[in-house]
Amino acid sequence: AVSLNIMEQRRRHNSFGAAFRKVSTMERIYSLYCGFQGGSLLIEVIKGKGIGAANTFCILTIDKMKQRTSLQPDVDPIWNSEIFFEIPNDNSADHNLILTLQQAKKLKRTKTIGEAKIPLTRFLDGTIHEEWFSVKSESDGTSPEVLLKVQYTSENDRNKDYHIAKAHYSSILKVLTQHDLVILATLCRVYESDELSKTLIRLFNHEGQALRLLIQFAYRDLKLTKGEDTLFRNDSMTTKTSRNYMKMIASDWLRELLLPLIRQVTTSPSLTPHQVMDIASKFLDHMIETIDSVPLNVRKFFHLLRQLVKQVFPDSEIKFVGAFLFLRFLAPAIVSPESFEIIEEAPDGKVRKNLMLMAKILQNLANLVPIFKEEAMKTYEPFLTENKDKMVHLFELFSTLPNKGPPDQWRSLFSEEDQWRSVAIVIGTIHKNKILVREGLPIDPRIVSQEMLVSCLEEWEKLLDLIQA
Repeated sequence: AVSLNIMEQRRRHNSFGAAFRKVSTMERIYSLYCGFQGGSLLIEVIKGKGIGAANTFCILTIDKMKQRTSLQPDVDPIWNSEIFFEIPNDNSADHNLILTLQQAKKLKRTKTIGEAKIPLTRFLDGTIHEEWFSVKSESDGTSPEVLLKVQYTSENDRNKDYHIAKAHYSSILKVLTQHDLVILATLCRVYESDELSKTLIRLFNHEGQALRLLIQFAYRDLKLTKGEDTLFRNDSMTTKTSRNYMKMIASDWLRELLLPLIRQVTTSPSLTPHQVMDIASKFLDHMIETIDSVPLNVRKFFHLLRQLVKQVFPDSEIKFVGAFLFLRFLAPAIVSPESFEIIEEAPDGKVRKNLMLMAKILQNLANLVPIFKEEAMKTYEPFLTENKDKMVHLFELFSTLPNKGPPDQWRSLFSEEDQWRSVAIVIGTIHKNKILVREGLPIDPRIVSQEMLVSCLEEWEKLLDLIQA
């Protein structure tokens, strides 16, 4: 075991230039995608509580590497010790952080107060984790706690797909964007994951092609649907990617829209049916009054979606706009506002129940259905009848292309490294699904001729050549 004193820890930490830092969303997605593959771990051991002993210090161990904090005399110690580990990519190693709390005794003896075993996988997203860890006592069964601040940084260079993406980024992207994105759409048809969805929408948004991606996905679903009742009803890559796009570019607008509604429900958890319908009606009025605050590309998307659906279901395009808006975006945000970062803490049971009721009423109205199936919901049917025209007007506004509007709220920078990370994820996904993609290309509904199929298959083979390690 290697034990380093505080001065040596500081020297190593400074020599690597390690510091806690904010990571991009793409870096977080990529780290989770790659899993543990070695890298570095920066830890600040901040303080302890409930220890009940003086002269304590912490030892942190990863595999055979061991480091320690300073010794603090107080019963409630404040260590503020930064520790830096370089972690090799060793599949045989036990990748856990062992936190051992010890007390210094006389004659250089020590007493182990307790220990915590923390899997490094909980830090894989690369963000800064600051939390209390319980250190179970070996003697009396108590659980003192230690506050740690931890950030893991993976090493991109250890991933071969990252190297390929870095070397052939433009060529790979060119192939993926050929022929109405047929290759990419086929990949997403056989492998539907939220991780891939978030990756693609960030990559295409950076390239200025986010709406193209969404509409091509929607077009494929439209071509393959068996009827109106099933279109956009499943959580497909189309709906996943659209939802992730809305959360990405319209988070500020969504928060300003829904926060008053959520506050009303939160401050008055015991709502009568009349109060529920009144709040929902005023919410619709507010949406109509503030339509000009909707980000421009949100309205562009619903305008394009409406035109697309109109080609197949000319009498129902406005209904699909509304169903999509509420089912895939607004209703989930009302039910779970903490997941959309509208509020910080999850609502309690009574408030959550009221939010679910509010979302259900609005969703039923968005479907333009004048009745409820459940007997318990019959009380709210007058709301559906009285507000149908108002909801249709809202959908008309949402899907009408304005001359101008507020810009997208795209907060995160998309660095060159993020571009390589995103394409590396696509490459890895292709490797895992090569056979299924090859089988799926000839049956894509947008392949309208033998000539187009031959061209797509040639591009596919070119892509496979580019991504071979």
